[in-house]
Amino acid sequence: MPPAKRSAPLQVSANGPAGLGQLPPAALGASRSSHPRPSAADPPLRYIGGDASLDLVNTVDWTARGLANERLTGYERLTRWAEGAGVLPRAEAQRLRAEARERHARVRLEVLADPHPGP
Repeated sequence: MPPAKRSAPLQVSANGPAGLGQLPPAALGASRSSHPRPSAADPPLRYIGGDASLDLVNTVDWTARGLANERLTGYERLTRWAEGAGVLPRAEAQRLRAEARERHARVRLEVLADPHPGP
């Protein structure tokens, strides 16, 4: 059986898919280290469903104990998965990752520069 046809790429910005509003800071890697690149500890991304929607479901292992081995651990991994699944062109995925890293660095500098954080 031939693989299922992939849908057209999503229109996405660093704020998330068009029309869905802004992603929370954790999705941009703000709760992670200043280097949000995948590590050797991240499980490999898999594309075994033949369709992006099934591949998305397979980004976590479904076990008798519950969900395990989450593969979409941050925005960097999400854009890499979307690129590999064929729903986001490579150049767009690279641009989004660069924009997210730049935004993360800018926010980090703003937070560090504020001598009186709080309400």
